[in-house]
Amino acid sequence: MDLKIVMEKTNELMERKEIVAQASVDASTPSRKELLKMLSEKLGNAADCIVIDKVEQQFGAKQVKIHAKVYESAEKAKGREPEYKFMRGTGERKKGKAKEEKK
Repeated sequence: MDLKIVMEKTNELMERKEIVAQASVDASTPSRKELLKMLSEKLGNAADCIVIDKVEQQFGAKQVKIHAKVYESAEKAKGREPEYKFMRGTGERKKGKAKEEKK
């Protein structure tokens, strides 16, 4: 799988870089975990500093478009982004109250 950075914009107010990348794929759409690993290797940042916003693929296309945000540190990322974005693709569930069955 080949990853190419299409657009990189610096957002100084939010202290992050906003990235649009394209990856060529052979079969199905790759998981967020795989894409996160590829982005961290390509950009040289830790995976916990990167937040993937959107993954797009046209039907039948061999290209995947990735919208992501890259922060300088994990603390800045966790302070600015909602918690659910970090849990996407990891298989983890938020621990909390289970829905009660209706009687």
